[in-house]
Amino acid sequence: MKQLKYLVFTLLSILVTSMAQATDLTVQASGTRTALPGTAAVYSTGSVFQLKDGAVDFKIDARQPATRVEGGYNYSLVGPVALRGGVGTQLGSSTGKWYYEAGVGVSDYPVYGKIVGSLGYNFRHSLNKVNTDTGRIWNVGVGYKLLPATTLRVGFESTQGITPQKSALVGLTQSF
Repeated sequence: MKQLKYLVFTLLSILVTSMAQATDLTVQASGTRTALPGTAAVYSTGSVFQLKDGAVDFKIDARQPATRVEGGYNYSLVGPVALRGGVGTQLGSSTGKWYYEAGVGVSDYPVYGKIVGSLGYNFRHSLNKVNTDTGRIWNVGVGYKLLPATTLRVGFESTQGITPQKSALVGLTQSF
């Protein structure tokens, strides 16, 4: 738990000291279907909170089966295309499930008028040998710019790996 407090403190410190760049706050609600091999599917609801300040982001993913706390760095390639690397932990785990995540994505790509699209792929892998938490995550979404700094979003996310999931997401992003 001490490591988690240090991680959260470090990430928040980075965000606070780099507030000169544009800051985006995204809050999403989700409906998730989890289907473990050999068991019946479980349906649940949850939420995702993400604060992105320039290239640095901090995310709390409170969807089942476990809450994840994660920090990451985004590297812009061309236009809306970016690479992302992150590290995080799965809360409530007595053995400490730390992982890294790497991905590529397109966000807020202009589709038509005020409509924007996003598409991404992430790979997640455990940092410790005790847990074999791996996953491949695809996501796709569309947004509608209600105001220049406010975007309403809907999306779909599919996770394959240890815990296969499919999630529908509805969210709001506010830029400051």
